Amino acid sequence: MSWNISKVDQTKIAVVYQQMGTFKTFAQAVDTAVKMAKTEKLYLDIYSDQNQLLDSLNYTKTLSVQEVYQKSISDLKLARAEKTVSKIELDQRKQDYKTNKDFNQAEWLKQLYIKAKRQYQHKIKAIKYAKFRYKIAKKTFKKSL
Repeated sequence: MSWNISKVDQTKIAVVYQQMGTFKTFAQAVDTAVKMAKTEKLYLDIYSDQNQLLDSLNYTKTLSVQEVYQKSISDLKLARAEKTVSKIELDQRKQDYKTNKDFNQAEWLKQLYIKAKRQYQHKIKAIKYAKFRYKIAKKTFKKSL
């Protein structure tokens, strides 16, 4: 049996059976096609020797190691910016609550302050998790070089 990898169009490749194919085994052809589809971000169709579609895989949305690393950096920067905005809002809510003289608005301002405080604590945790993901992405990126 001989197998071949053919390019169907700009965004799709296929593993098909041919008499004069370049791969002896089906597994070799599929492994090579998966690597090609991942690196070039293509769709992959796998056909049987009776020319029936066995599987169709989408590798257009997978990220490379470098893209994951860049995304983790931007996520960390975004988390820090969101924390800064949340801190400013918390300070504003605290100041409004402290300077309030109206008893009717006091409870409402207190609830806004508590909500802002929770959001700020959530943003601090988000930074912690973003740093953790950044460390993992950095290690993986260094290993891939």
